[in-house]
Amino acid sequence: MPFLGRDWRSPGDSWVRTGAGWEQGKCWRQKFLENLNENIIASGSNSDVNVPETDPAPPINATTSKHRMIRFPELTAQCSKEKLTDNLHPTRGLQPHIHIPKGISKERKAMASISDAFNKLDMQSAVKDPRRFRYTCKILQLLINKKFVHLSGTSQKQIITVLEEAVKIVLKSETDVHFVHGLILDYHTALNNANRVCIGSSSLHKKHLELTEQMMDRLDKFHPTERKDDGQAMLLNLPDEVLRDILRRVTDHVDLLHTGATQTDLYQLVQEELLWKEMCFFHFTNIQLCSGLAKNECLDDCNWKWMYRKLVRRHGKKELYAVQVYLCSNCNALFWKSHGHPCPCSDPEMPPHSIAVSPDAFINIFFY
Repeated sequence: MPFLGRDWRSPGDSWVRTGAGWEQGKCWRQKFLENLNENIIASGSNSDVNVPETDPAPPINATTSKHRMIRFPELTAQCSKEKLTDNLHPTRGLQPHIHIPKGISKERKAMASISDAFNKLDMQSAVKDPRRFRYTCKILQLLINKKFVHLSGTSQKQIITVLEEAVKIVLKSETDVHFVHGLILDYHTALNNANRVCIGSSSLHKKHLELTEQMMDRLDKFHPTERKDDGQAMLLNLPDEVLRDILRRVTDHVDLLHTGATQTDLYQLVQEELLWKEMCFFHFTNIQLCSGLAKNECLDDCNWKWMYRKLVRRHGKKELYAVQVYLCSNCNALFWKSHGHPCPCSDPEMPPHSIAVSPDAFINIFFY
């Protein structure tokens, strides 16, 4: 049932029941308006109709209601700025965050669950952001492969909702299709392996199996759109020096190998020792590099591609994310670095100190 009273969990907040479970009313309204605006803008992109701002009472039709709805969040942010100062940022709007009680107690187990974290950190919107996409998907990957049998029915609903949104994004942008396909395949395998020990109803389990099969079928039918010859410069038209500078900034060796397999000239560039040497120095420390050397071998004489392969097997790759979740040292809140959070303990002249939370550390906060 919704939490309407001033109890220990939600003092005076209204809650709305959604397909993913119970959600705070203010968060639900904000996301509802954002999604509605996206659909309105997408449907009205082909027909631009100017509505006079000075008309006190324009006739109510599809066009005027469309423009009113697009302006509504901006007017709400301006008119209700004083009323929503605790929940809205002056420039970014809603600040998704969750406070984590310190210590290991019953209160922490009750208040800090993975389903609440997905809800309050708004993971469904985070997967739409290209900067937060990889971080969110990495959390999903860890949950599916390591903690799936411990997930509640609500958490499973939230994961499948985020996966559905990720499929829409990759099919629209035509990027990371292979990565998301592997993620959904892991989820389908986890559902089959945890058929009897999984928490949740059998109907929910069957529904999630059908949804994962539908998503895999959509990804299997995907074919990338080839760029038409528009007379502008292509990647292969760039000088070799520029191509080398682009390739050395790629942080994943799998992307490098796939790029080299597309064309002969790119293959020759990918096989250069200098490129793999820079990859080694970027991903590994000096101590790790020295541990990969054979006896009486120096760095000047080693095969850098072989060295990188050896060090990846031993130490793994460095994880890099454009935006990730941070933990505030003052109020112990998890928040997105790009959005911030309303810290009650911070000095307005000095931002609160916070530390980055890796996907593994994020999972360990809620499973201990």
